[in-house]
Amino acid sequence: MNLGSSLRYRLGPVLMICAAALGVPGRSNAQSQPKAPMTSQEQVLSWKGEKVIFLAGYSQAPFFGDSAPGDRIDYYRADKAHEGLPREQYAGKTGVVTDVKLLGKRPFGDAVIFELEITVDGSGDKIIAHDDSDNLGFISEMKAAETWSMGKTFWAKGPLDLWGAPAGGKKTWIRVRNTERMTASRPEWGAIDGPNLCFKTAGGEGCLSEKVCFDARFHPGYGEKSCADGDGAGELLGRNVYLQDPHRLFPGWSPAIWAAIENREIAIGMTEKMAQVACGKELDREGSVLEKDGKVSAIYRCGDRSFLVVAGKVARYVVTR
Repeated sequence: MNLGSSLRYRLGPVLMICAAALGVPGRSNAQSQPKAPMTSQEQVLSWKGEKVIFLAGYSQAPFFGDSAPGDRIDYYRADKAHEGLPREQYAGKTGVVTDVKLLGKRPFGDAVIFELEITVDGSGDKIIAHDDSDNLGFISEMKAAETWSMGKTFWAKGPLDLWGAPAGGKKTWIRVRNTERMTASRPEWGAIDGPNLCFKTAGGEGCLSEKVCFDARFHPGYGEKSCADGDGAGELLGRNVYLQDPHRLFPGWSPAIWAAIENREIAIGMTEKMAQVACGKELDREGSVLEKDGKVSAIYRCGDRSFLVVAGKVARYVVTR
């Protein structure tokens, strides 16, 4: 054994210990350490260089509360700081975030106040968006939405109303029955955020008006567990869909019970859980009744029907209004 190989042999363990202490990749357990979640400040700063699309905004849809297109000012010219730009002027155009400025912190949590400079593709216009990413769609998140959702199967908590394709210039509705199977077909941009999910159903393709977080980096304050990259998108979608076949979630229920559930019927003798699944949403508790034996029974409402639950089962219908 020559001197060089002898030194390498003897110093090998020492070098490995030093590498571990210094956090050299591949030399220690550092790789197995969980990555710390990004702070809101780190999230916003990471947007520099990201491709974005300007969204239409609710001002394009008066029924959302704004009286007419152009009411809201959301952007400003970088070279003319006081010249406001209605969002529809750039709706549908794309650009790149060329600068991010942190202006301070909000008094709650780690939320930050920021300003984005966006260079518009084609024209080269530099637009300032003040402390508001809601009117912008990040292309990276759309790609994450496609990866996460395409081809996945969901079941409606319904009846569920989905936006259909425009007919004669007006959007149509597609009614999906309770527990009906749906397949995610594509994500699409929402009015002020997105992406929202679209589904293929028995009645055609429709989109859910529900903001879903697919990449926590673009939603400061959400937390990674609330987004698809943290496997938490189901928390947001869960108000409207099942992520698993409800027949497997609730085994042992009779065909008659499932027929009632699909028609959103609350049947006498159903358990409280069956009634909730039949309703499609959380049951609204309207009140309670003191029974003769001193026990308190709850009154729930689903749609236009109220019912009394005694000892965990639907006992009878009641009139409360």
